[in-house]
Amino acid sequence: MRLYSLFLLLLSAPALLPGQDHVSASGAALALEQADSCILSEDYPAARALYLEALPYFAAEEDYRQLSYIYLWLSETSYYAQDLGQALEEARHSRLLAESCLEPDTLPFYCTILQNLGVFHSALGDFDGQMRYYQLSLEAALRHHGRRSPRVADAYLSVGVAHGRRGRWSDCIAFTETSLEIARAARYQGGIASALLNLSYSFAEQEDFEKAIQYQKQALALTARQEEQGRGLNNLGAYYIDIGDYAAALENLRRALQLRRALSPPSESDIFSTLLNISRAHSESGRLDSARFYLQQAIQGLQAHGQEARRDLLQIAFNYQGKLLLANGMPEAAEQAVRQGLSRRGPWRDVNSSSFMLLGETLLAQRRYEEALQAAREGLRWAAPGFDAPSLPLTPRWEALESIAQARGLLKLRGDILRELGLARGERALLEASLAAFQQGDSLVMWLRRTYQGRLSRDQIAANANELYAGALHTLYHLYEETGETRYFDQALAFSEKNKALSILENLNGLYARSFSGVPDAVVEAERKLLEEIEFYSTQVKLNRGYASAGQLADWERLVFEKRHRQDSLLSRVREEYPRYYQMKHGFQLADVAPLQEELLGPEETLLEYFLDGDSMFVLLLSRDQRRFFRLPARQLEEKVLGLCRAAVQRTPDFYERSFDLYRILVEPLAPYIEGEELAIVPDRALAYLPFELLLSEPSLAAGLPQARRAYLLKKYSIRNLFSANAALQARHNRAAVPARREVLALAPSFEQGEGPAAGGSLSALPGARQELESLERSFRGLFLRDEAASEAAFRKYCRRYGVYHVATHTKIDQRLPAASHLLLEAGGGQDGRLHVYELYSMRLDAELAVLSACNTGIGEIKIGEGSASLAHAFAYAGCSDLVMSLWPVKDRTTPVLIGRFYENLAEGMGRCEALRQAKLYCLEYDELFAHPYFWSGFTYVGSRDPLRLKRRAALPLWPFLVLAGLLAAALTVVLIRRGRR
Repeated sequence: MRLYSLFLLLLSAPALLPGQDHVSASGAALALEQADSCILSEDYPAARALYLEALPYFAAEEDYRQLSYIYLWLSETSYYAQDLGQALEEARHSRLLAESCLEPDTLPFYCTILQNLGVFHSALGDFDGQMRYYQLSLEAALRHHGRRSPRVADAYLSVGVAHGRRGRWSDCIAFTETSLEIARAARYQGGIASALLNLSYSFAEQEDFEKAIQYQKQALALTARQEEQGRGLNNLGAYYIDIGDYAAALENLRRALQLRRALSPPSESDIFSTLLNISRAHSESGRLDSARFYLQQAIQGLQAHGQEARRDLLQIAFNYQGKLLLANGMPEAAEQAVRQGLSRRGPWRDVNSSSFMLLGETLLAQRRYEEALQAAREGLRWAAPGFDAPSLPLTPRWEALESIAQARGLLKLRGDILRELGLARGERALLEASLAAFQQGDSLVMWLRRTYQGRLSRDQIAANANELYAGALHTLYHLYEETGETRYFDQALAFSEKNKALSILENLNGLYARSFSGVPDAVVEAERKLLEEIEFYSTQVKLNRGYASAGQLADWERLVFEKRHRQDSLLSRVREEYPRYYQMKHGFQLADVAPLQEELLGPEETLLEYFLDGDSMFVLLLSRDQRRFFRLPARQLEEKVLGLCRAAVQRTPDFYERSFDLYRILVEPLAPYIEGEELAIVPDRALAYLPFELLLSEPSLAAGLPQARRAYLLKKYSIRNLFSANAALQARHNRAAVPARREVLALAPSFEQGEGPAAGGSLSALPGARQELESLERSFRGLFLRDEAASEAAFRKYCRRYGVYHVATHTKIDQRLPAASHLLLEAGGGQDGRLHVYELYSMRLDAELAVLSACNTGIGEIKIGEGSASLAHAFAYAGCSDLVMSLWPVKDRTTPVLIGRFYENLAEGMGRCEALRQAKLYCLEYDELFAHPYFWSGFTYVGSRDPLRLKRRAALPLWPFLVLAGLLAAALTVVLIRRGRR
């Protein structure tokens, strides 16, 4: 039997090189030793020649152990020479030798043979074979090497990779984290770096780019090899593109390109991969000419390499070309580019899925709906193994789709195509199928939000979901128009709400959960403290990139990584030990429409919720007894809004024309349906910068007409803004759970030259701020802090004790890094005097009202799907969701008049919104000096309409003064009488 097995092995053995002579035992041993050294130095051609030199001797000696070992590494050299067929043949022969002639579990390299077979099957597109061999490799490694060994770490990682290849990301992460744990215990640096790298890739595939970037940076810190450095930087660049940080993306990609070009010999495929990413960074940042330049370099290089080039890269390059052409309004040319890429397709599921998705987009743009639907179906077949629907409208469940980004994109594309096809055919069933596709996409988005803890990742999910929800609203609008059924309005409002300040709602929900779930304060405080530290060090990295040393930045990034890992561990503990709190905080549901009508809106109030989508906008109008759904034109709306705001600040003559023009776009079509004199507005994107009160409902042609006689919406409606309807309703519930406080915490730091470390010497004094505090202190009870007493430390100390915050100070707004925007207070008490947005995000503020009497507190970068990343947004996130904020700098001398009236109106029992409105009307109607909208419309109100009776200072009774006056008069009379007698 042994001779028969040997005969079979000789028949199956890959052919030796012709003319190869036998070598001596010592020569074979030396060749084997040198070959192993070449493998370590990655000189694979030299290693192959040496292994083949040693092979005849061990074959003649029938040394099956060495033969199996040699064929293992020959397969590795064939793989790196891109000869997959030869690699697979050699690996199979290595396994056959091990299993037929030896006891395989006695071989330390047997698990590596199986692992290589898994790699080669994966490269050939046989992913079932990949998983099978990786699992066999793990079993063999555990048997021979024991759990705490580098081989087992590698085996666990390989199984994790195989799960990731199938889109089973939770399994992928679990196996990879086990690999990381073993590698750390074994002090296996290469294994640690590989596990970190795979975790980075796994989180990126789930669009948790915050974690992806953190893990990739940690992997880079452990990598000394230039090739791995280049790969890591290329990955980082791609992740930064995905979160929209194009400057950081290009910085990392250029470093990657420099490293990859410096390799000897350079890997042309890697260079082309980086060029494609650079092109994508330029394309997505709007620099299309630069994108075309780098893309052309990549395509020309790939085509010049012919058969040696990676076909998947060339297919990706043609996809990018198609996207650029489609963005330029050339769908026919885009289609040709995509088809050119598809003609080179191989077994790559993700690449092919992307190609068919893009093909569907180009066909949709040409109104070739049936062909577009077929392309989308092909994309889904590649993205969801086993999906082969007999009917075109059917959609696979999102859980079956391997890639998160492709799942969302394909479901959105399918929804768009089915809608347009349904409209073209007049078939409502296709519109319903379109809606079903969007609902699948929504399920995916909400699962992602519940999965991720990082605020950056959740914001990115909201931004990525914007197009999905826009497509859903288009479909729902047509269904509503066709049927008039309010259920379509309700779904549209839910989709719109999921695209509005959802992070505020989530955090308010978490604050509410603390009161009713029994979670210990120590757990909540540990969670808060970790979040504060993560936000602090993350912001330090971003602020100091290019200034601090590389070592300092790496230390901060390591701290972020460690604290994020501790946060994940704490979250797992909370999920297991306090399930009610976890479910209340993370498993929230949006309110139905009925509670919004009955609890949020007043009987004479109408809600207007806006959703912008390109040149169109949707408006959802809701009152106690009506629901209406509008689609209105919105061409160049952002430019018009910003133009009006500039005209208001500069008080230019065209202000009035601009104001009436925007009224006609935003309000006039809705006016016949507005009930009562109260409006609640949920703005979208640039509309967050617009005070609706300054819109003119009538043309105002007379240049000299007094401001009080102009038809501003301020005079017609009491207008409040909301971050979202659901956030406002949740805030209402939260206030009911917290004891009411009616005293004021007011701060006005000094900005006199040379005073106060937080002030510096470049900021002007604010006498109006002092005037505001003096007026408040005369009338109301509370704590009033001026000059050095108005410190950040004092605010942190006292903020939980008072019900109203009044902060009169300067602000520093950082549009590049919104989290670094801050209020300027006095330093001391361990604080630097700069109360940053990122610090507010980790605080708990239970006050009923915050008056941010500082410039630009409502201004911040507009984040799609979340709103303005402003100081006001941060206060609302922390729990104080009723706010008076400013949208532009207002003259210091005018603010005390407006704010003073506002507080007096509150004290008289007016609702918060109406109190501010009446203060503005006073400026408009009784003080022509401050009547222009520049002075009063810059302050806007966000929150509830509830009254807030502040505690007044107790007035001294009159009788003591009368008695004292009488005594003084009597004394004076006596003195005068005595003098007269003299």
